[in-house]
Amino acid sequence: MSATTSTRVSRRTAGAVAAVLLAMIVPAAAPATAAATGAGHSAPGAVSHKAASPVGKWDVLITIHAQDPPLYSWIICDLTADQKVHCVNKPGSATPPLEGTGIWKPGAGKAFSFWITHHAHRDENGNEHGSINAVHVGNYNRKSFATSGTAFIDLEDGTPWTGPIAVESKATRIG
Repeated sequence: MSATTSTRVSRRTAGAVAAVLLAMIVPAAAPATAAATGAGHSAPGAVSHKAASPVGKWDVLITIHAQDPPLYSWIICDLTADQKVHCVNKPGSATPPLEGTGIWKPGAGKAFSFWITHHAHRDENGNEHGSINAVHVGNYNRKSFATSGTAFIDLEDGTPWTGPIAVESKATRIG
């Protein structure tokens, strides 16, 4: 098999694995039962910001087991009532940038899951290249959450995807 064909197969395999992981999470997640508060109407599937959901702003420490010792990154994530995730680098943090967006889904009880895509790196001109695609599953309470998951890295340079890479998060609610 040629290197080009091998790369295509590796990319397809990694993409298929990521799709299967997401497909396993979405149907297994319990449907949102609480409606968003506010103007008397909400987006379909919206979840209220009561302690019964992970909706809110979180100070998150990500542990990335891509090497020994592992890498750490501190980010601030918003989980919204319409089940979106948006993360930015924590101000003052000198860790690898992990700005990203994704979706989250409620599970049974205090369980939830989320899928997020981060930019893998920036070139010398600040342009974003590649992606880190991760799926997390965990539990939350009023003040914190913890997840574990798997990530795959696509540098978008023709090389095979890297992964699976074990990842973990620990978060404290800040809003």
